[in-house]
Amino acid sequence: TAGTGATAGTAAGAAAGGAAASGGAAAGGGGTGRAGFAGGAGAATAGQVKLIDGPNIYVTDATGNIVKVTTSDASRITHTGAGTINDILPGDTVVVQGQKGADGIVSATAVADTGANTGN
Repeated sequence: TAGTGATAGTAAGAAAGGAAASGGAAAGGGGTGRAGFAGGAGAATAGQVKLIDGPNIYVTDATGNIVKVTTSDASRITHTGAGTINDILPGDTVVVQGQKGADGIVSATAVADTGANTGN
């Protein structure tokens, strides 16, 4: 569901273009809410999309680390509404919900794409 304004979220989410997640809504940097997460844990990672490789999304987080995110048919992807991995483009800011494994790879249960990074 869509929300308005930013909600309290993870530090990584807040640092990634103003996007935040807290089980309720993920908000775009402009202050207008975008598609959100329904319940559950907060964001596993957030940041700018560096590369899409098949079902994998490589995200540069707020500290500059590149995090590999794996998606599956069960991953819910929103892009100002329902979407697919094909809607996500390098440069977009995403908030990812899911489990982070010991290897650092996030297995996404949901990906919210807040759109193109309008910063530098």
